[in-house]
Amino acid sequence: MPRYKATVITTKSEKYIYDFDDASEEYNDFNELLSSDSKYVTTTLRPALKLRYQYKELRFEVEGAYTNTYRDYEDELVTARDFKADFDYLTYSGRVRYRDENGYKNISLEYDQNVDLPSVGQLQPVENVSNITHVIVGNPLLKPGISHNARFQYQNNLAYNNINISGNLRAQFIKDKIINSTITDADLNRYTTYSNIDGDYSYTGNVAVSKSYFNRKTNINLNARFNANYKNSLSIQNDVKFTAKTTVLKPSFSFSYSYDNKVDVTTTYSYSQNKSIYDTDAFNDNSYFVQNLDINSNVFFLKNSFLSNRVSYRYNSRVGDEFDGDAVFLNAGLGVELWDNKATLSVVAYDMLGKNNGYRRSVTETYIQDVENKILEQYFMLTFVYKFGSFAGQKMNVQGKNRSGGGRSRGGSRRN
Repeated sequence: MPRYKATVITTKSEKYIYDFDDASEEYNDFNELLSSDSKYVTTTLRPALKLRYQYKELRFEVEGAYTNTYRDYEDELVTARDFKADFDYLTYSGRVRYRDENGYKNISLEYDQNVDLPSVGQLQPVENVSNITHVIVGNPLLKPGISHNARFQYQNNLAYNNINISGNLRAQFIKDKIINSTITDADLNRYTTYSNIDGDYSYTGNVAVSKSYFNRKTNINLNARFNANYKNSLSIQNDVKFTAKTTVLKPSFSFSYSYDNKVDVTTTYSYSQNKSIYDTDAFNDNSYFVQNLDINSNVFFLKNSFLSNRVSYRYNSRVGDEFDGDAVFLNAGLGVELWDNKATLSVVAYDMLGKNNGYRRSVTETYIQDVENKILEQYFMLTFVYKFGSFAGQKMNVQGKNRSGGGRSRGGSRRN
């Protein structure tokens, strides 16, 4: 199956910056260094050939492509910004898939490549001084970064036993990864350029098992999942090349129970272990864990009334001294369904314990940041929802009185 694709993208941009003129007391002093009047043309040609073969439950696919990308950037104000870049590369992919005749079992093995082309800012060979504390200059010699990806996927639905098993593994290796290379001086001014680097790779995987029990009135669901991630990432800071090795392990479990369309209870627990190791003294190794426990319940009483509650517990083992590592959240709601379940009226109380702290942690190869945002705490909300049977002549999904077990989550489920 041969294919050919050709694209031409043209972008024009004008940005005129005027500084304040003390003599005229007006902003009429044209700043050529910060202004631009550019035209950017990208031309891409991509012939490809794909082959597919089916043998009983097995399918084989292979594809190869040649891509040529030509870039032409011209600036009418500063000709030093002009550049031309021509990239040629081959990519290929393959896939083997097994699927049984009933569709219960699926197994696949895949390989493909992704190409990361340098952007305009990464290629421009002149300094960008729009921020005087962080000067950026491009590198016209950059090569495209190419990631090699291999994936294995497994899914098996044991329908007669109400068991579902799934899992996947992925490996990624990056050649010529494009990275920021930054030098920070004693006054905390930064100078950044871009480089290609080899040695980045990562492994990820997860496995999940679910089991259901049900009869005419009772529905029980059990779920277990385990995620693992390992990443070897290279960086350059202050002319020092270093490696960050990050490992994340995350098991999680959930249990849901419903009885006779009157009670729904769902409990979820997750634990995440995070560890980062650096091969340089410039950064400290980091290790911490986060655990979360959520309990959601819905109780239906009288004819169409319901009471919803959500209790959440979160703990982070490593936060700054100014932050609270653990918190308990409680939301509760009371509502009623009206007019044959076409409308719902509910009142919800959020953060009844006043523990919503808006805390968030960010972890990268070079820093760890704790942030606490101002958020709305301890408030009530009255809501009314009406489901129309049709809109603009189209039928809409209007549920009747059937309450599906375990899927109910009323207003008490919101969490900020």
